Amino acid sequence: MVGERITGEVVKIISRKKTRFAGTVNVEKGGKFAFLTADDFKMYVSIFIPKIPLNLKSNTKILVEMISWTDIKRSLVGKILKIIGNR
Repeated sequence: MVGERITGEVVKIISRKKTRFAGTVNVEKGGKFAFLTADDFKMYVSIFIPKIPLNLKSNTKILVEMISWTDIKRSLVGKILKIIGNR
């Protein structure tokens, strides 16, 4: 046992320390949905925003809250809390 590393597996995440992220939004063609690139370098996936206001433009800074993230290899889903302004 001396010198051996103990290994484990994360089975379930009960709560997250950070659920809000600020960043730059990229509105997809047609304006139906958008993706946020977070300013926090620890957030390594884009945040999918399914419902966006009609007046939201790409390269706008916004604040979003995480709604769900079922697969760490895919984008998490968020909702807009605040439009901060232009980049």
